[in-house]
Amino acid sequence: MNRRELIKNAVLSAGALGASASDAAQQLTGSARAEARAEERRERGIPPSPRKNGGEAPNILWICTDQQRFDTLQGLSNSLIHTPNLARLMEQSVTFTNVFVQTPICSPSRGSFLTGRYPHSTGLRANGNYIRSTELIVPKILADNGYTCGLSGKLHLSPCAGSRAEPDERIDDGYKLFEWSHDITNSWPGKNAWRNWLNQQGVKIPPAPPKQPVWGMPIPFKFTQTAWCAEVANKFMRDQKGKAS
Repeated sequence: MNRRELIKNAVLSAGALGASASDAAQQLTGSARAEARAEERRERGIPPSPRKNGGEAPNILWICTDQQRFDTLQGLSNSLIHTPNLARLMEQSVTFTNVFVQTPICSPSRGSFLTGRYPHSTGLRANGNYIRSTELIVPKILADNGYTCGLSGKLHLSPCAGSRAEPDERIDDGYKLFEWSHDITNSWPGKNAWRNWLNQQGVKIPPAPPKQPVWGMPIPFKFTQTAWCAEVANKFMRDQKGKAS
């Protein structure tokens, strides 16, 4: 079974289990909860996480860009833009050109593709809503099946406005590493992991010029949020090498 089939099984499992997890399973934690989940899957005939090569599961890298339109991809829908890394990914994979989301809004859409369920089922009908604590998202399914999961960057399954910060309001999401950085602002002092890292590097972001709302990121690329997210992910994967699942 290949990686695409693994992800498909995980999403199907989320849709099958998220709506009707038993009260007993919700109250369990750790290995007991994982065993309860596994038992539910067996009872419903849902296949377990695939294993190959003597029990070793394949690595999965999930890249989710933010606020990217369909017409911002080199070689697909835009002949002027330059996105060589995405173009290389397209050359080595399957590209869907006729797809639909449940909603074009950030939190509801993320909640749907991480659970396989509609926004009215997950509780994320709009930005500012909370995902229901009983929802089962893909990284939790993977974690229950022996994966060590990590996040770098944005998740947005709960409100991220004012003083509310997602690290304080997480559900049982399955992430062992949670390097959260919702956006490039300093709206959450001490909680935006990228901003914390910038401070450690002694990098200061200049204030935006007056009357110029769109002004880019006037710091070296290696210090940008995008570069930081990639490096955190790479380090996390390197750190897992050789570790038993």
